[in-house]
Amino acid sequence: MNAKTYQANYTNEWGVYHTYRLLKNITGMWCLQEIACLTDYQFSYQEMAEQAASVHAFLQEIDLNHDRLTTLKT
Repeated sequence: MNAKTYQANYTNEWGVYHTYRLLKNITGMWCLQEIACLTDYQFSYQEMAEQAASVHAFLQEIDLNHDRLTTLKT
Protein backbone atom coordinates (compact mmCIF):
# COMPACT_ATOMS: atom_id res chain seq x y z
CA MET A 1 0.00 0.00 0.00
CA ASN A 2 1.07 3.54 -0.53
CA ALA A 3 -0.21 7.04 0.17
CA LYS A 4 -2.24 7.12 -3.05
CA THR A 5 -4.22 3.97 -2.21
CA TYR A 6 -4.64 5.15 1.38
CA GLN A 7 -6.06 8.49 0.23
CA ALA A 8 -8.45 6.63 -2.10
CA ASN A 9 -9.75 4.72 0.96
CA TYR A 10 -8.42 1.29 0.03
CA THR A 11 -7.15 -1.23 2.52
CA ASN A 12 -5.51 -4.65 2.73
CA GLU A 13 -7.29 -7.61 4.27
CA TRP A 14 -5.24 -10.53 5.46
CA GLY A 15 -6.64 -13.96 4.63
CA VAL A 16 -5.86 -17.60 5.14
CA TYR A 17 -2.78 -19.24 3.62
CA HIS A 18 -0.84 -15.97 3.82
CA THR A 19 -3.02 -14.21 1.25
CA TYR A 20 -4.01 -10.56 1.07
CA ARG A 21 -6.64 -8.75 -0.90
CA LEU A 22 -7.09 -5.12 -1.77
CA LEU A 23 -10.48 -3.77 -0.66
CA LYS A 24 -12.32 -0.51 -1.10
CA ASN A 25 -13.85 0.69 2.16
CA ILE A 26 -17.56 1.43 1.70
CA THR A 27 -18.61 3.19 4.87
CA GLY A 28 -22.37 3.11 4.32
CA MET A 29 -22.44 -0.62 3.67
CA TRP A 30 -22.10 -1.37 7.37
CA CYS A 31 -25.33 0.56 8.03
CA LEU A 32 -27.19 -1.41 5.36
CA GLN A 33 -25.87 -4.71 6.71
CA GLU A 34 -27.02 -3.76 10.21
CA ILE A 35 -30.51 -2.89 8.94
CA ALA A 36 -30.65 -6.24 7.15
CA CYS A 37 -29.53 -8.06 10.29
CA LEU A 38 -31.97 -6.21 12.56
CA THR A 39 -34.86 -7.07 10.22
CA ASP A 40 -33.82 -10.75 10.12
CA TYR A 41 -32.82 -10.46 6.45
CA GLN A 42 -36.47 -10.34 5.36
CA PHE A 43 -35.64 -7.82 2.60
CA SER A 44 -33.02 -7.96 -0.13
CA TYR A 45 -30.71 -4.99 -0.59
CA GLN A 46 -32.66 -4.14 -3.74
CA GLU A 47 -35.93 -4.17 -1.77
CA MET A 48 -34.43 -1.96 0.94
CA ALA A 49 -33.25 0.53 -1.71
CA GLU A 50 -36.71 0.59 -3.30
CA GLN A 51 -38.38 1.13 0.08
CA ALA A 52 -35.98 3.94 0.94
CA ALA A 53 -36.61 5.64 -2.41
CA SER A 54 -40.38 5.57 -1.86
CA VAL A 55 -40.45 7.73 1.29
CA HIS A 56 -39.91 11.45 1.81
CA ALA A 57 -36.39 12.44 2.70
CA PHE A 58 -35.61 13.68 6.19
CA LEU A 59 -34.68 17.30 6.69
CA GLN A 60 -31.30 16.18 8.00
CA GLU A 61 -28.98 13.43 6.90
CA ILE A 62 -25.65 11.91 7.80
CA ASP A 63 -23.06 11.77 5.06
CA LEU A 64 -21.35 8.48 5.87
CA ASN A 65 -18.61 9.26 3.37
CA HIS A 66 -17.75 12.64 4.85
CA ASP A 67 -14.01 13.04 5.47
CA ARG A 68 -14.69 13.63 9.16
CA LEU A 69 -15.94 10.03 9.44
CA THR A 70 -13.55 8.32 7.07
CA THR A 71 -10.19 10.02 7.57
CA LEU A 72 -7.89 8.83 10.29
CA LYS A 73 -6.56 11.52 12.56
CA THR A 74 -2.88 11.06 13.32
